[in-house]
Amino acid sequence: MEALVYTPSIEIVSSQEFQEAWAWFLDYISTDQTLVEEHGYYFDHKHWHYPDSIKCIDECDNADLYLARLYLVSQLTSVSDYLSNIKNNTFTFNLSYSSNQLDEDVARVINAQETENHLSAFRNSLSEHLAYWAILASIIKVPGYQDFSIAKPNLQPEDKGPDGLACIVSNDLSIIKIISIKNSINSPLDLISSSSFRNNSEIDLNGKKILDEFYAFQTRNRGFQRLDDKLNTLLQELNQDTDNQIRWILLNHHSQFNASIIADEKYANHNLFEGFNRVSNRPIRCIGIFVGSENWKDLADNVQIKVKDILTAKRISF
Repeated sequence: MEALVYTPSIEIVSSQEFQEAWAWFLDYISTDQTLVEEHGYYFDHKHWHYPDSIKCIDECDNADLYLARLYLVSQLTSVSDYLSNIKNNTFTFNLSYSSNQLDEDVARVINAQETENHLSAFRNSLSEHLAYWAILASIIKVPGYQDFSIAKPNLQPEDKGPDGLACIVSNDLSIIKIISIKNSINSPLDLISSSSFRNNSEIDLNGKKILDEFYAFQTRNRGFQRLDDKLNTLLQELNQDTDNQIRWILLNHHSQFNASIIADEKYANHNLFEGFNRVSNRPIRCIGIFVGSENWKDLADNVQIKVKDILTAKRISF
């Protein structure tokens, strides 16, 4: 067996920079949930609470820089590399990279430009990572868990399968968060559900609508295998029983559906998640998350610039 060759790594985000970004995100993000009885779900409308004001995320000082750091951490390394730092609030993790050339799949996303149809691969990717950090912060800030693990966001936004999965272990029971994420610079309503679904009619599985797909999972087992594979990995990380029957019970009876929306604040509305009660008749299993910006497109563009600036300063080609 050949000896391993040591390659000097390049520090991209220091432990202090990571801690600073995470502390801002965690300390100020809201976790309040409002029961929307009409549609049978809890609305988790994210804001950043300061002593003198409540702000949208892009109204916070240095939001683009902090989000750029968090994006690079969750994009370029494994969750297990830094999750213990977050759980124990002790930061020793430095994001380092072993090459001065960024992985081409990641570089393709970071370099993505707006298309003629106003689509952006980077904005889509950032939305998945932003929702990931928001859910991670919510888990940390709500007491009562013994341990938890969470799956890494997709490498590229078009990757198949669920956008995210988290497993929370407590004394009473375990909760499996099934996470689906959409973002839009326009009204996100038609990304959340089809008009036929909202009218209590047929579901539409061609457009990848969040609630339609949650309903298909519940009633048709659609997408079960991908979720089961992710859950198996999370349970192993938590040293929990990975028996296939236990996994089936967890996904079918202990799952919580998290529909996460990243969009302009002006589109935030309880009626966005109309029909959520078709997915489950227990509101506690249905969570509608909305992270609003004054201008989501501008925020994503600014974060993209900061990501490029950080990599350029570290002389990493992309």
